[in-house]
Amino acid sequence: MSQENETPRELVRVFVCGACDGSAALVEALAQDPGLELVGVSPTAHDAAGTLAGGHLGVVLLATGEQTLPEDELAVVREHTRTPIVILASGESSRLLEQALDADVAAVLLLVGRAVSYSLIRMLRRRQLVVD
Repeated sequence: MSQENETPRELVRVFVCGACDGSAALVEALAQDPGLELVGVSPTAHDAAGTLAGGHLGVVLLATGEQTLPEDELAVVREHTRTPIVILASGESSRLLEQALDADVAAVLLLVGRAVSYSLIRMLRRRQLVVD
């Protein structure tokens, strides 16, 4: 099949709320990826309410350095968008993982190196976390 007949896929629109160890490097990798559009980054979901509500996002990445699920931030994101949410965590997070299962988030990724950046970008490109 020639490239002329292929319809280009829309870029996956990504928004990042919060921060944790390794999230800055991940945001940089997301911004450089040609298949993704990094819509923005915000220190909190509260600060991003307008973008979350009107951003036509493909996925929201909610970063936390805490050992438990950031329930208040998660509630704010869900209040403003139905977009799938991926929790990005660093450090010890066994309790966070249990809480995330109950909270029905799309995925939890533990930021421990470049392999996570690669895995997340690959999932986003394949639209495995994105609702069309």
